[in-house]
Amino acid sequence: MNKNVKTLNKVLEGEHMAVESFNVLIDEVQDKMVKSTFQNIQQKHRQNISDLARHIQDMGEMPDETLGLKGVYGDMKLKMEVRNKSDKEAVKAAIDGIYMGVDFVRNNLKENVDVKTKSILNHVLKDYEESADTLNKLM
Repeated sequence: MNKNVKTLNKVLEGEHMAVESFNVLIDEVQDKMVKSTFQNIQQKHRQNISDLARHIQDMGEMPDETLGLKGVYGDMKLKMEVRNKSDKEAVKAAIDGIYMGVDFVRNNLKENVDVKTKSILNHVLKDYEESADTLNKLM
């Protein structure tokens, strides 16, 4: 497996983790505007999953579609952290997760990858940054 595919699969796993995290958050919040915002952001992550997987397949490789052990652990941890918390606390948890995603994608952009892979990663990063702006407006 080449470096491009490894990098794409790492980011793909992160996107799966984001979708699962937003499943937890969507289930916990009461405010319809917050819920709708979370659903819109989750949809961006779902689209990124599709784009990343398609690019990996176009490279003749198989995308790693699993959440991974750290994703399962993170999902359980988030469920415990936001259970019976306020919507504002759920938004704060979402913001924290988004900023972890920003850092993660930025670190993966430092890898020596091809132009197409870098373009896809930049698009994912842009989605994270836009999501951070949107979430910060809810605070």
